[in-house]
Amino acid sequence: MENRLKHLSEAFSGQSVLVTGSTGGLGKELVAILARMARLHVLVRDKERMDPLWRDLPIAVHEGTLGDQTLLDGLCSEVTTVFHLASYAPSANEKEPEENPLHWDVTVEGTRNLLTAAKQGTVRKLVFASSTRVIDGSETLYARAKQEAEKLVLDAQGSSLDVTVLRLAPLYGFPDRGNIASMIRSIRAGRFPPLPDMGDRRSLLHYEDAIQALLLAAGNEAAAGRAYTVTDLQSYSTRGIYESVCRHSGTPMPGWRLPVWALKLAAKAGDLLQNVTRSSMPINTVKLAKLQASALFDGSEIERELGFEPVYTLEKALEHEFG
Repeated sequence: MENRLKHLSEAFSGQSVLVTGSTGGLGKELVAILARMARLHVLVRDKERMDPLWRDLPIAVHEGTLGDQTLLDGLCSEVTTVFHLASYAPSANEKEPEENPLHWDVTVEGTRNLLTAAKQGTVRKLVFASSTRVIDGSETLYARAKQEAEKLVLDAQGSSLDVTVLRLAPLYGFPDRGNIASMIRSIRAGRFPPLPDMGDRRSLLHYEDAIQALLLAAGNEAAAGRAYTVTDLQSYSTRGIYESVCRHSGTPMPGWRLPVWALKLAAKAGDLLQNVTRSSMPINTVKLAKLQASALFDGSEIERELGFEPVYTLEKALEHEFG
């Protein structure tokens, strides 16, 4: 995979590139790939959140937000390609993390500001990292904000600016962030119960394959004006993920499964505790509904049109992590 990402990043050699959302998990990894090829600019809300490794890389760091139009105008008069990854990151204990008003401020208004600057500047390509949450039937503010931002981006397609939207499935492969990494830690620590097979089927995506998709979309004229769903082309279930983690990590597999009725009771108890403590609980009715619901998507279009070839499956990633 390293060779493929290096090959794709070579297309940006000498180009001036901007990455928003550069301190997020995906953003940090994209910056590490592009930094030695492109003339790279990154937008960070707070320089104290910078990755320490950046100090050894030729990166221009700009402190500010997507609400600073003057800053964006200046940046977009210097760059030709923008990877727009910025979004609001809820804190771990938020009661309803997908309903925070900042999703709209950052994702919608921030994207609007960035597009205004891009169309008036030297930007020729903008790739927006969206989410499969926009196509899974979700009505949360997070999903609606992503939907509106997608519309803004696609409406900006024109003779001087090419845009592409990538709807990324939930990411895995990060050692210390994301739902899958959290699930792995909980399973190994014995805190994640052996759930039954609830009939759910879902899509996932390794973060390196997400970077592959970003680079392909930015470097391919066929991607102009398009929205692609990006997955690792596999189908998973929560129970199947649990079994894979146990098998590869050497964690003993319990000989019993938590029944669905017990999960429902635990979820109701979580709701009550959440109302009292005003903090998010490990299980509540919303989280249980997500576990039971399927979120499986067709990611074959980007494979056919742009040559996207996912390198990882969750099985391969777990083999690599645990040896």
